[in-house]
Amino acid sequence: MDADKAAELKEQLKRMRRSLASRLDQGDQLEVPREVEHFVLFGSREAVAEATARLRHAGWDVEVTEDGGGRGSTMRAYREEAVDAGTAEHSVRTVFAIATEAGGSYDGYGARIVFADNGERPGFLRRILGQEGEGR
Repeated sequence: MDADKAAELKEQLKRMRRSLASRLDQGDQLEVPREVEHFVLFGSREAVAEATARLRHAGWDVEVTEDGGGRGSTMRAYREEAVDAGTAEHSVRTVFAIATEAGGSYDGYGARIVFADNGERPGFLRRILGQEGEGR
């Protein structure tokens, strides 16, 4: 991996650690599996095809959306897994490596927060309107 890609990976891992700290502060149960998704941007169909094959072989489901005007594609690689530090770091490193080796640009990851009661907390507007206990 060249110096630029190594620096980019280091920054992505730093963001991941900040995200995990924030999740813990919010009460996320990091060890509980949930859908985790990673996003990668590609400029060519050949690069998308290569990364798709490798990610699927590594156990990821993949969806690709072509951007309008032939400007490239966005890939979403996803699967059910925990977001504890070890699992999250392994996933970021794996998807980042496969994506960048194929010519893609890693664009981050996301997952929903799982609370101890396995419920979701009400959004901002529900809290200020006093509708915390109401369904959606």
